[in-house]
Amino acid sequence: MHQPISIVAVNIRHLLFAIMLFLGCTTTAAADFSFVRNTGVAPGPTLLITAGIDGDEPGGIHAAATLITRYQIRSGQLWIAPDLHPQAILQRERGEMNLKFALIEDSDPLYSSVARIKQLVLDQQVDLLVNLHDGSGFYSPERISRQRNPGSWGQSVVIDQQTLPGNRFGNLQDLATAIVSGITPHLLRPNEHFQIKNMRTATLDPQAPTHKSLSWFALRHGKPALTIEASKTHPVHIRVYYHLLALEALLNEVSISFTRDFELTPQGVARVIREDAQMTLAQGRIHLDLNRMQRNLYNFPLPAEPQFSTSVTNPLISLQPEENGYRIHYGNNRLALLHPRQVEIAADLKAIPMIIDGIRQQVTPGAILAVDSHVQIEPLPDYQFTLAGHNGKWPDQATRIEGDRVAVDRSGRLLRLEIYRDDMFSGMILLDFRNAGEKTIEEEES
Repeated sequence: MHQPISIVAVNIRHLLFAIMLFLGCTTTAAADFSFVRNTGVAPGPTLLITAGIDGDEPGGIHAAATLITRYQIRSGQLWIAPDLHPQAILQRERGEMNLKFALIEDSDPLYSSVARIKQLVLDQQVDLLVNLHDGSGFYSPERISRQRNPGSWGQSVVIDQQTLPGNRFGNLQDLATAIVSGITPHLLRPNEHFQIKNMRTATLDPQAPTHKSLSWFALRHGKPALTIEASKTHPVHIRVYYHLLALEALLNEVSISFTRDFELTPQGVARVIREDAQMTLAQGRIHLDLNRMQRNLYNFPLPAEPQFSTSVTNPLISLQPEENGYRIHYGNNRLALLHPRQVEIAADLKAIPMIIDGIRQQVTPGAILAVDSHVQIEPLPDYQFTLAGHNGKWPDQATRIEGDRVAVDRSGRLLRLEIYRDDMFSGMILLDFRNAGEKTIEEEES
Protein backbone atom coordinates (compact mmCIF):
# COMPACT_ATOMS: atom_id res chain seq x y z
CA MET A 1 0.00 0.00 0.00
CA HIS A 2 1.33 3.42 -0.96
CA GLN A 3 1.92 5.80 1.95
CA PRO A 4 2.31 9.56 1.56
CA ILE A 5 5.74 11.16 1.61
CA SER A 6 6.01 14.07 4.03
CA ILE A 7 8.79 16.67 3.78
CA VAL A 8 9.02 19.15 6.64
CA ALA A 9 11.51 22.02 6.96
CA VAL A 10 12.24 23.08 10.53
CA ASN A 11 14.70 25.55 12.01
CA ILE A 12 17.47 26.14 9.46
CA ARG A 13 20.93 26.43 10.96
CA HIS A 14 24.28 26.23 9.20
CA LEU A 15 22.45 25.48 5.93
CA LEU A 16 21.05 22.23 7.28
CA PHE A 17 17.51 20.97 6.91
CA ALA A 18 15.56 18.50 8.97
CA ILE A 19 13.36 16.52 6.59
CA MET A 20 10.95 13.78 7.54
CA LEU A 21 10.30 11.21 4.81
CA PHE A 22 7.95 8.23 4.94
CA LEU A 23 8.14 5.87 1.97
CA GLY A 24 5.90 3.40 0.27
CA CYS A 25 5.85 3.89 -2.94
CA THR A 26 14.63 27.33 -27.49
CA THR A 27 17.82 27.97 -27.08
CA THR A 28 21.47 27.50 -27.08
CA ALA A 29 24.20 29.99 -27.82
CA ALA A 30 25.32 29.59 -31.40
CA ALA A 31 28.39 30.85 -33.20
CA ASP A 32 26.14 33.59 -34.55
CA PHE A 33 24.31 36.27 -32.60
CA SER A 34 20.69 36.52 -31.48
CA PHE A 35 18.34 38.86 -33.33
CA VAL A 36 14.84 39.94 -32.32
CA ARG A 37 12.39 42.41 -33.84
CA ASN A 38 10.27 44.25 -31.27
CA THR A 39 7.61 45.79 -33.50
CA GLY A 40 4.79 48.20 -32.69
CA VAL A 41 1.30 48.08 -34.13
CA ALA A 42 1.62 51.63 -35.49
CA PRO A 43 4.19 52.68 -38.10
CA GLY A 44 7.31 54.58 -37.16
CA PRO A 45 11.10 54.59 -37.40
CA THR A 46 13.31 51.51 -37.14
CA LEU A 47 16.30 51.51 -34.80
CA LEU A 48 18.91 48.76 -34.96
CA ILE A 49 20.33 48.32 -31.44
CA THR A 50 23.45 46.22 -30.92
CA ALA A 51 25.42 45.14 -27.85
CA GLY A 52 28.06 42.58 -26.99
CA ILE A 53 30.42 43.42 -29.86
CA ASP A 54 33.00 43.50 -27.05
CA GLY A 55 32.43 40.51 -24.82
CA ASP A 56 33.50 42.06 -21.51
CA GLU A 57 30.74 44.71 -21.34
CA PRO A 58 27.73 43.17 -19.54
CA GLY A 59 25.84 46.45 -18.99
CA GLY A 60 25.15 46.86 -22.69
CA ILE A 61 24.10 43.27 -23.28
CA HIS A 62 21.69 43.22 -20.34
CA ALA A 63 20.17 46.53 -21.44
CA ALA A 64 19.61 45.20 -24.96
CA ALA A 65 18.13 41.97 -23.61
CA THR A 66 15.78 43.97 -21.38
CA LEU A 67 14.42 45.71 -24.48
CA ILE A 68 13.43 42.23 -25.66
CA THR A 69 11.98 40.81 -22.45
CA ARG A 70 10.39 43.86 -20.79
CA TYR A 71 9.51 46.50 -23.39
CA GLN A 72 6.48 46.62 -25.64
CA ILE A 73 6.86 48.90 -28.64
CA ARG A 74 3.69 50.76 -29.62
CA SER A 75 4.88 52.59 -32.74
CA GLY A 76 7.95 52.00 -34.86
CA GLN A 77 10.24 49.06 -34.21
CA LEU A 78 13.46 48.02 -32.54
CA TRP A 79 15.74 45.50 -34.20
CA ILE A 80 17.85 44.14 -31.36
CA ALA A 81 21.07 42.11 -31.46
CA PRO A 82 22.11 41.83 -27.77
CA ASP A 83 25.08 39.47 -28.17
CA LEU A 84 26.98 40.31 -31.35
CA HIS A 85 30.05 38.32 -30.28
CA PRO A 86 28.69 35.33 -28.28
CA GLN A 87 32.03 33.55 -27.92
CA ALA A 88 33.72 36.63 -26.47
CA ILE A 89 30.80 37.07 -24.05
CA LEU A 90 31.08 33.47 -22.86
CA GLN A 91 34.82 33.89 -22.35
CA ARG A 92 34.51 37.37 -20.79
CA GLU A 93 37.00 38.85 -23.19
CA ARG A 94 36.99 41.93 -25.39
CA GLY A 95 37.40 40.16 -28.70
CA GLU A 96 38.30 41.92 -31.94
CA MET A 97 35.01 42.05 -33.81
CA ASN A 98 34.74 45.85 -33.75
CA LEU A 99 38.05 46.10 -35.63
CA LYS A 100 36.87 44.03 -38.59
CA PHE A 101 34.28 46.17 -40.35
CA ALA A 102 36.73 47.78 -42.78
CA LEU A 103 38.29 44.49 -43.90
CA ILE A 104 37.76 40.86 -42.95
CA GLU A 105 38.97 37.70 -44.65
CA ASP A 106 36.35 35.08 -45.53
CA SER A 107 38.43 32.55 -43.58
CA ASP A 108 37.98 34.56 -40.37
CA PRO A 109 35.72 32.76 -37.81
CA LEU A 110 33.78 36.02 -37.40
CA TYR A 111 33.21 36.49 -41.12
CA SER A 112 29.59 35.27 -41.19
CA SER A 113 28.60 37.32 -38.13
CA VAL A 114 30.23 40.47 -39.49
CA ALA A 115 28.57 39.94 -42.87
CA ARG A 116 25.20 39.43 -41.21
CA ILE A 117 25.32 42.59 -39.09
CA LYS A 118 26.48 44.57 -42.13
CA GLN A 119 23.45 43.30 -44.02
CA LEU A 120 21.16 44.40 -41.18
CA VAL A 121 22.74 47.86 -41.03
CA LEU A 122 22.24 48.34 -44.76
CA ASP A 123 18.62 47.14 -44.72
CA GLN A 124 16.47 49.92 -46.16
CA GLN A 125 14.15 49.76 -43.14
CA VAL A 126 16.88 50.72 -40.67
CA ASP A 127 16.93 54.47 -39.92
CA LEU A 128 19.55 54.58 -37.17
CA LEU A 129 22.18 52.29 -35.64
CA VAL A 130 22.69 52.46 -31.87
CA ASN A 131 25.62 50.62 -30.28
CA LEU A 132 25.67 49.90 -26.53
CA HIS A 133 29.06 49.72 -24.80
CA ASP A 134 30.51 49.82 -21.28
CA GLY A 135 33.42 52.27 -21.26
CA SER A 136 36.35 53.07 -19.00
CA GLY A 137 36.13 55.83 -16.41
CA PHE A 138 34.20 59.01 -17.18
CA TYR A 139 34.69 60.92 -20.40
CA SER A 140 35.71 64.54 -20.01
CA PRO A 141 36.87 66.83 -22.85
CA GLU A 142 39.50 68.19 -20.44
CA ARG A 143 41.79 66.18 -18.20
CA ILE A 144 40.55 66.32 -14.62
CA SER A 145 42.01 63.12 -13.23
CA ARG A 146 43.23 59.70 -14.24
CA GLN A 147 39.62 58.56 -14.34
CA ARG A 148 38.12 61.68 -15.98
CA ASN A 149 39.89 62.66 -19.18
CA PRO A 150 39.55 62.74 -22.99
CA GLY A 151 40.81 59.17 -23.26
CA SER A 152 37.99 57.76 -21.12
CA TRP A 153 34.73 56.53 -22.64
CA GLY A 154 32.27 55.96 -19.79
CA GLN A 155 29.13 58.10 -19.43
CA SER A 156 29.31 59.42 -22.98
CA VAL A 157 27.29 59.52 -26.17
CA VAL A 158 29.80 58.92 -28.95
CA ILE A 159 29.38 60.24 -32.48
CA ASP A 160 31.85 60.21 -35.37
CA GLN A 161 30.63 63.45 -36.90
CA GLN A 162 28.01 66.08 -36.16
CA THR A 163 25.72 65.43 -39.13
CA LEU A 164 25.11 62.98 -41.95
CA PRO A 165 23.32 65.11 -44.55
CA GLY A 166 20.34 63.75 -46.43
CA ASN A 167 19.22 61.33 -43.70
CA ARG A 168 16.12 61.35 -41.54
CA PHE A 169 18.21 61.07 -38.36
CA GLY A 170 21.45 62.52 -39.70
CA ASN A 171 21.45 65.25 -37.04
CA LEU A 172 23.72 63.19 -34.77
CA GLN A 173 24.84 66.08 -32.57
CA ASP A 174 21.22 67.03 -31.89
CA LEU A 175 20.27 63.42 -31.12
CA ALA A 176 23.21 63.09 -28.72
CA THR A 177 22.22 66.36 -27.03
CA ALA A 178 18.66 65.08 -26.55
CA ILE A 179 19.97 61.87 -24.99
CA VAL A 180 22.18 63.75 -22.55
CA SER A 181 19.30 66.07 -21.64
CA GLY A 182 16.99 63.10 -21.07
CA ILE A 183 19.44 61.37 -18.72
CA THR A 184 20.42 64.42 -16.63
CA PRO A 185 17.28 64.66 -14.44
CA HIS A 186 17.72 61.01 -13.41
CA LEU A 187 21.42 61.00 -12.49
CA LEU A 188 22.19 59.09 -9.32
CA ARG A 189 25.08 61.49 -8.57
CA PRO A 190 25.90 64.82 -10.17
CA ASN A 191 29.39 63.67 -11.21
CA GLU A 192 27.91 60.81 -13.26
CA HIS A 193 26.63 63.12 -15.99
CA PHE A 194 26.90 62.14 -19.66
CA GLN A 195 28.81 64.17 -22.24
CA ILE A 196 29.03 64.06 -26.01
CA LYS A 197 32.25 62.62 -27.39
CA ASN A 198 32.74 63.51 -31.06
CA MET A 199 35.53 61.35 -32.49
CA ARG A 200 35.63 63.31 -35.80
CA THR A 201 36.65 60.02 -37.36
CA ALA A 202 36.93 61.39 -40.90
CA THR A 203 39.81 63.61 -39.78
CA LEU A 204 41.78 60.77 -38.17
CA ASP A 205 44.49 58.63 -39.71
CA PRO A 206 42.90 55.88 -41.86
CA GLN A 207 44.56 53.27 -39.62
CA ALA A 208 42.85 54.60 -36.49
CA PRO A 209 40.68 51.97 -34.74
CA THR A 210 37.48 53.97 -35.29
CA HIS A 211 37.89 53.56 -39.06
CA LYS A 212 37.47 49.80 -38.54
CA SER A 213 34.37 50.01 -36.34
CA LEU A 214 30.73 49.10 -36.95
CA SER A 215 29.64 52.72 -36.47
CA TRP A 216 32.02 54.02 -39.13
CA PHE A 217 30.95 51.26 -41.52
CA ALA A 218 27.37 52.47 -41.11
CA LEU A 219 28.27 56.12 -41.68
CA ARG A 220 30.39 55.33 -44.74
CA HIS A 221 27.35 53.63 -46.23
CA GLY A 222 24.97 56.49 -45.50
CA LYS A 223 23.41 55.18 -42.25
CA PRO A 224 23.44 57.38 -39.12
CA ALA A 225 25.04 55.75 -36.09
CA LEU A 226 25.87 56.64 -32.51
CA THR A 227 27.13 54.83 -29.42
CA ILE A 228 26.05 54.94 -25.77
CA GLU A 229 28.78 54.22 -23.21
CA ALA A 230 27.95 53.53 -19.55
CA SER A 231 30.87 53.64 -17.14
CA LYS A 232 32.55 50.40 -16.10
CA THR A 233 33.02 51.90 -12.65
CA HIS A 234 29.35 51.13 -11.96
CA PRO A 235 27.98 47.70 -11.00
CA VAL A 236 26.17 46.03 -13.85
CA HIS A 237 22.62 46.98 -12.85
CA ILE A 238 23.60 50.68 -12.67
CA ARG A 239 25.15 50.47 -16.14
CA VAL A 240 21.91 48.96 -17.40
CA TYR A 241 19.95 51.73 -15.68
CA TYR A 242 21.93 54.42 -17.52
CA HIS A 243 21.75 52.58 -20.85
CA LEU A 244 17.97 52.35 -20.58
CA LEU A 245 17.67 56.02 -19.60
CA ALA A 246 19.67 56.93 -22.70
CA LEU A 247 17.66 54.62 -24.95
CA GLU A 248 14.33 55.93 -23.68
CA ALA A 249 15.46 59.53 -24.26
CA LEU A 250 16.40 58.56 -27.82
CA LEU A 251 13.13 56.72 -28.45
CA ASN A 252 11.19 59.75 -27.27
CA GLU A 253 13.26 62.02 -29.52
CA VAL A 254 12.61 59.93 -32.66
CA SER A 255 8.91 59.35 -31.80
CA ILE A 256 9.02 55.63 -31.04
CA SER A 257 6.42 55.01 -28.33
CA PHE A 258 6.73 52.20 -25.83
CA THR A 259 5.70 50.76 -22.47
CA ARG A 260 7.63 48.63 -19.99
CA ASP A 261 6.56 46.38 -17.14
CA PHE A 262 8.94 47.67 -14.45
CA GLU A 263 9.95 50.93 -12.80
CA LEU A 264 13.11 52.38 -14.31
CA THR A 265 15.14 52.74 -11.14
CA PRO A 266 18.32 50.96 -10.06
CA GLN A 267 16.20 48.70 -7.85
CA GLY A 268 13.75 48.01 -10.67
CA VAL A 269 16.57 47.11 -13.07
CA ALA A 270 18.20 44.80 -10.52
CA ARG A 271 14.85 43.05 -10.06
CA VAL A 272 14.46 42.56 -13.82
CA ILE A 273 17.91 40.98 -14.11
CA ARG A 274 16.99 38.60 -11.27
CA GLU A 275 13.55 37.72 -12.56
CA ASP A 276 14.77 37.09 -16.10
CA ALA A 277 17.26 34.50 -14.82
CA GLN A 278 15.10 31.47 -15.63
CA MET A 279 15.48 28.48 -17.93
CA THR A 280 13.66 25.23 -18.64
CA LEU A 281 15.24 21.93 -19.64
CA ALA A 282 14.14 18.44 -20.56
CA GLN A 283 11.14 19.51 -22.64
CA GLY A 284 9.88 21.77 -19.86
CA ARG A 285 10.10 19.04 -17.22
CA ILE A 286 12.76 21.04 -15.31
CA HIS A 287 12.52 24.74 -14.51
CA LEU A 288 15.56 26.38 -12.93
CA ASP A 289 15.82 29.64 -11.05
CA LEU A 290 19.39 30.70 -11.87
CA ASN A 291 19.91 33.05 -8.93
CA ARG A 292 22.69 32.19 -6.49
CA MET A 293 23.08 28.68 -7.86
CA GLN A 294 25.47 26.13 -6.44
CA ARG A 295 28.76 25.95 -8.35
CA ASN A 296 28.12 22.28 -9.14
CA LEU A 297 24.93 20.25 -9.39
CA TYR A 298 25.78 16.58 -9.33
CA ASN A 299 23.88 13.60 -10.72
CA PHE A 300 21.59 16.00 -12.56
CA PRO A 301 19.01 14.26 -14.81
CA LEU A 302 19.34 15.42 -18.42
CA PRO A 303 18.42 13.93 -21.79
CA ALA A 304 21.06 13.35 -24.42
CA GLU A 305 22.05 16.63 -26.11
CA PRO A 306 20.11 18.68 -23.56
CA GLN A 307 20.60 22.00 -25.43
CA PHE A 308 17.95 20.92 -27.93
CA SER A 309 15.28 20.58 -25.25
CA THR A 310 16.20 23.82 -23.45
CA SER A 311 14.18 27.02 -23.69
CA VAL A 312 14.68 30.56 -22.34
CA THR A 313 13.02 33.93 -22.77
CA ASN A 314 16.24 35.88 -22.28
CA PRO A 315 18.69 35.39 -25.19
CA LEU A 316 21.69 35.86 -22.87
CA ILE A 317 21.01 32.53 -21.14
CA SER A 318 22.49 29.37 -22.63
CA LEU A 319 23.64 25.85 -21.82
CA GLN A 320 27.16 25.09 -23.02
CA PRO A 321 29.12 21.80 -23.03
CA GLU A 322 32.07 21.94 -20.64
CA GLU A 323 34.39 19.13 -19.60
CA ASN A 324 32.06 16.23 -18.77
CA GLY A 325 29.04 18.43 -18.07
CA TYR A 326 27.08 21.48 -19.13
CA ARG A 327 27.67 25.02 -17.93
CA ILE A 328 24.80 27.49 -17.53
CA HIS A 329 25.71 31.00 -18.72
CA TYR A 330 23.80 34.22 -18.13
CA GLY A 331 25.59 36.86 -20.16
CA ASN A 332 29.04 37.17 -18.60
CA ASN A 333 28.03 35.13 -15.56
CA ARG A 334 29.22 31.53 -15.48
CA LEU A 335 26.68 29.79 -13.29
CA ALA A 336 26.23 26.16 -12.23
CA LEU A 337 28.06 23.29 -13.87
CA LEU A 338 25.57 20.45 -14.34
CA HIS A 339 27.12 17.01 -13.93
CA PRO A 340 24.60 14.97 -15.92
CA ARG A 341 23.03 11.60 -15.49
CA GLN A 342 21.50 10.75 -18.85
CA VAL A 343 17.79 9.93 -18.74
CA GLU A 344 14.94 9.30 -21.11
CA ILE A 345 11.92 11.57 -20.76
CA ALA A 346 8.43 10.30 -19.93
CA ALA A 347 6.14 13.23 -20.70
CA ASP A 348 2.82 11.59 -19.81
CA LEU A 349 2.57 12.81 -16.19
CA LYS A 350 0.54 16.03 -16.21
CA ALA A 351 0.13 16.78 -12.49
CA ILE A 352 1.10 15.46 -9.07
CA PRO A 353 -1.36 15.62 -6.15
CA MET A 354 0.40 17.33 -3.26
CA ILE A 355 -0.47 19.08 0.00
CA ILE A 356 1.60 22.25 0.47
CA ASP A 357 1.39 23.86 3.89
CA GLY A 358 -1.94 22.13 4.42
CA ILE A 359 -3.42 23.12 1.04
CA ARG A 360 -4.17 20.43 -1.53
CA GLN A 361 -2.82 21.26 -5.02
CA GLN A 362 -2.19 19.69 -8.41
CA VAL A 363 1.45 20.46 -9.19
CA THR A 364 2.83 20.38 -12.71
CA PRO A 365 6.23 18.76 -13.33
CA GLY A 366 8.76 21.54 -13.77
CA ALA A 367 7.18 23.79 -11.13
CA ILE A 368 9.05 25.83 -8.56
CA LEU A 369 6.90 25.39 -5.48
CA ALA A 370 7.01 27.95 -2.66
CA VAL A 371 6.83 26.17 0.70
CA ASP A 372 6.57 27.72 4.15
CA SER A 373 6.82 24.62 6.30
CA HIS A 374 5.91 21.26 4.79
CA VAL A 375 5.00 19.26 1.71
CA GLN A 376 3.12 15.99 1.51
CA ILE A 377 2.98 13.95 -1.69
CA GLU A 378 -0.23 12.05 -2.27
CA PRO A 379 0.11 8.38 -3.27
CA LEU A 380 0.70 8.04 -7.01
CA PRO A 381 0.89 4.46 -8.29
CA ASP A 382 3.79 3.55 -10.62
CA TYR A 383 5.77 6.71 -9.81
CA GLN A 384 8.81 7.06 -7.60
CA PHE A 385 9.93 10.28 -5.91
CA THR A 386 13.56 11.04 -5.13
CA LEU A 387 14.89 13.92 -3.08
CA ALA A 388 18.29 14.64 -4.60
CA GLY A 389 21.14 13.59 -2.36
CA HIS A 390 19.47 10.54 -0.83
CA ASN A 391 20.36 8.13 -3.64
CA GLY A 392 16.93 6.57 -3.28
CA LYS A 393 17.48 5.54 0.36
CA TRP A 394 14.81 7.18 2.45
CA PRO A 395 15.12 7.15 6.25
CA ASP A 396 12.24 6.34 8.53
CA GLN A 397 13.20 9.08 10.93
CA ALA A 398 14.30 12.70 10.79
CA THR A 399 17.60 13.27 9.00
CA ARG A 400 19.73 16.28 8.29
CA ILE A 401 20.68 17.17 4.73
CA GLU A 402 23.53 19.49 3.86
CA GLY A 403 22.35 22.28 1.57
CA ASP A 404 25.53 22.46 -0.47
CA ARG A 405 25.14 18.84 -1.54
CA VAL A 406 21.40 18.67 -2.07
CA ALA A 407 20.08 22.12 -2.89
CA VAL A 408 20.09 23.99 -6.19
CA ASP A 409 20.95 27.32 -4.57
CA ARG A 410 23.65 28.40 -2.15
CA SER A 411 21.25 29.09 0.70
CA GLY A 412 20.43 25.39 0.86
CA ARG A 413 16.70 26.13 0.63
CA LEU A 414 15.84 25.18 -2.95
CA LEU A 415 15.59 21.39 -3.10
CA ARG A 416 15.27 18.99 -6.04
CA LEU A 417 12.36 16.57 -5.93
CA GLU A 418 12.68 14.20 -8.92
CA ILE A 419 9.89 12.01 -10.31
CA TYR A 420 10.42 8.73 -12.16
CA ARG A 421 8.28 6.06 -13.76
CA ASP A 422 10.42 2.95 -13.84
CA ASP A 423 13.68 4.20 -15.41
CA MET A 424 12.03 7.11 -17.21
CA PHE A 425 12.37 10.68 -15.93
CA SER A 426 8.97 12.35 -15.50
CA GLY A 427 10.10 15.71 -14.16
CA MET A 428 11.56 17.75 -11.34
CA ILE A 429 9.85 20.00 -8.81
CA LEU A 430 11.92 22.55 -6.93
CA LEU A 431 10.79 22.88 -3.34
CA ASP A 432 11.45 26.52 -2.49
CA PHE A 433 11.94 27.02 1.26
CA ARG A 434 13.70 30.37 0.80
CA ASN A 435 10.68 32.35 2.08
CA ALA A 436 12.18 35.78 2.66
CA GLY A 437 15.15 37.61 1.24
CA GLU A 438 16.02 38.67 -2.27
CA LYS A 439 17.34 36.13 -4.73
CA THR A 440 20.32 37.64 -6.45
CA ILE A 441 22.82 36.60 -9.04
CA GLU A 442 26.29 37.51 -7.89
CA GLU A 443 27.85 39.25 -10.83
CA GLU A 444 31.24 37.81 -11.57
CA GLU A 445 33.05 40.22 -13.83
CA SER A 446 36.47 39.91 -15.28
